[in-house]
Amino acid sequence: MKCLFSVVLFLSLISSISAQKGDYLKIREQVYVSTCGSITKQDIESSIMNLHAVDTNNMKNLHMYYEDLGMYHWLLSNSNPAQIDTVIKYNFSALHHKPNATKAFWNLAFAYKQKDDCQKVIEYINRYKEFTKQKYG
Repeated sequence: MKCLFSVVLFLSLISSISAQKGDYLKIREQVYVSTCGSITKQDIESSIMNLHAVDTNNMKNLHMYYEDLGMYHWLLSNSNPAQIDTVIKYNFSALHHKPNATKAFWNLAFAYKQKDDCQKVIEYINRYKEFTKQKYG
């Protein structure tokens, strides 16, 4: 009986943990400032701080989370090539979670343009086109 109780408790715990899997899309509007209209440096820094505070364990749509982090770091960098590596890092994280994330490919192409790495620009624009041809081709 004790063994059966332990199995039931374990299965309940597993299903409870699975049920708690969050979705970034459901909290997205709460953690960052919209980029429509004017946006201040303080808005950008606040959004980055809010994004870093999100518990990403068991989170769905993490590719969008990392794309958002990359976008805000891009805005903060003011296209400074010395700070673009952070943008690149977050977009690679987006690709880790969704290997065909077209927004990440697009962002990487522009980030590498700021670093004057034309080979990488071409590479990521081609990857972008590879995955968007189904939509627009």
